Amino acid sequence: MANKDSAFGLRRVKGPSKQVKCVVDAGYATALFKGDPVIKVAGGSNAAVVTCGTETHEIGTLPAVEKAALGDGNLISGVIESIDANPDNLTLNYSPASTQAVVTVEMHPDAIFEIQASAAIPAASVGLNAVLLAGTGSTVTGLSGIELDATTDVPAVDPSNQLNIIKVSDDMQRNDVTASNTVVEVTINQHTERTPQSGI
Repeated sequence: MANKDSAFGLRRVKGPSKQVKCVVDAGYATALFKGDPVIKVAGGSNAAVVTCGTETHEIGTLPAVEKAALGDGNLISGVIESIDANPDNLTLNYSPASTQAVVTVEMHPDAIFEIQASAAIPAASVGLNAVLLAGTGSTVTGLSGIELDATTDVPAVDPSNQLNIIKVSDDMQRNDVTASNTVVEVTINQHTERTPQSGI
């Protein structure tokens, strides 16, 4: 059975949660999608009052975030869970480049996420570390295109890798572990609030 090739980025499925409202600065020239990993901007927060829909956020109450760099050794602060409606364009379900946005980020270092791998993930890869692979987010679904890299930088015992593979997803109706695009459960290993761990 072939697995569906439909990347969605990182999607929290279980574990503790710490959801934090954050701001994407209007000068940030990269689009962001639900499921994208992000990192807090050093010393950054909203320098002015931000009004989004019916919510008003006072100065300094929204940490600023940008998309996290992908690959070995790059830190992640959390994952975009949702994007607040843009009052200037209510049809948008993602954050366009160079547009201020308010996003909700899952920042708990022990949260567990699902992610699609770029290839099959054999049983022997469970417990290993892995990195993220770039993909194109969808302006239709609003979902990230990022995957777990199982092809160019394969899972290994490497604490500098961004993820730790916990297990293969339980949804076996759409998840053949012998086929490409296996969906697995992971934690963020290179988290700004976590000491990185070697895979087992």
